[in-house]
Amino acid sequence: MIGASFLWTVYSLFELDENREIIFNIPIFAFGSLAPILATSIFTCHCRDARQRKIVTLFASIYLTIIYSIAAILVFAIDFDNDSIGVMALSVQIIYSMCGCLTFILIVKERSLERLDIYHSFGNLFVCLYLTVYGNFNDDMYYFMGGVLSLFYPVFQIAFYFLLKYVFIPRFPLKDEKEIQHDKESKEKEKEKQQQEQQQNESKKEKKQYVDVEIGIGHSQS
Repeated sequence: MIGASFLWTVYSLFELDENREIIFNIPIFAFGSLAPILATSIFTCHCRDARQRKIVTLFASIYLTIIYSIAAILVFAIDFDNDSIGVMALSVQIIYSMCGCLTFILIVKERSLERLDIYHSFGNLFVCLYLTVYGNFNDDMYYFMGGVLSLFYPVFQIAFYFLLKYVFIPRFPLKDEKEIQHDKESKEKEKEKQQQEQQQNESKKEKKQYVDVEIGIGHSQS
């Protein structure tokens, strides 16, 4: 998404007078793209149970919703005089915000996170297709190029979803509270078993040393 925003920005610099809102595209989309990147990193590295992953996704969705809502207000405020660009930009950012809110609602209602990322990805895909079709039918290369370049983001996000589902999650499976408790009890039992074995080994060594001492005393007396 950062790359798409950069290319879109470079293209729009040639028409800077007509596209004043482009100044906000890089920070908005760049900071917006940090949420799924950070969430995915935390998912695969640190969060081994469903509750932790749900919390991470929840904050990522709230973060995205706030970022895109701010973007909607800024873009609409800048292009209030230009009705077509202002309304178009506002509608796109509202759709983005709705995607974030939808993800938030699904996290609250569903216990499984398996389908949540794909919902948001398809929402982004719809926005990009909307931009592309709008630009094509209205001969607006700005929105057409923006839609085409932005398509890379949801496409790669959807591809990464399936990669996460079929590659990463099988290696780092979700665990519920019972499984976590069971694992904890198993580790404690294993630790106790190791301690008992260590104590038995120490007692055997002490017996052996005692026997060796007794044998040595017997030889000396004889």
